[in-house]
Amino acid sequence: MSRAGEVYWNDRLAGVIRETDEGYEFAYDHDWLESTNHEPISLTLPIRTEPYRSSTMIAFIDGLIPEGWLLSVTVQNWKLDPRDRLGLLLVACKATIGAVSIRPLEDPAAAIDSRRLLNSRQSSFRRLRLCSISSMSALSASGSRPSPRAPGLHHDPTRGTILVDIGADR
Repeated sequence: MSRAGEVYWNDRLAGVIRETDEGYEFAYDHDWLESTNHEPISLTLPIRTEPYRSSTMIAFIDGLIPEGWLLSVTVQNWKLDPRDRLGLLLVACKATIGAVSIRPLEDPAAAIDSRRLLNSRQSSFRRLRLCSISSMSALSASGSRPSPRAPGLHHDPTRGTILVDIGADR
């Protein structure tokens, strides 16, 4: 069974780490690569479109795993094998001290092909656009004049968006 985790840089998806038959693979997310303000998550993992492959856990990512007494607590509480590096990453690295964190991938079966996975995630996210507005007049600039609403989430089926209305400055 293939397991995978999403790699975040300051809460922004940077890539995916996954277990393969040969070891481990890390690939940068398509949106991360296309961004104008992207940077590598580590100097040892420069930006590139090809995935990084290794028979052992990629060194920088392995360095996120707790050590010493914290590793002992993690292994004991989650009943993990200390040699299960990806298992440790997925349970212990959701909120790290630094900018990089690892979150379990919701559908590990989809991680069979990193590029297909990343492209499908990108496509599904493009279907849902979030627009944050501070007043109803902000919508008039886009040519849309909705009726006044209470603050909250509102679906606009004509534009395929969800509006986040934080209240009007009336």
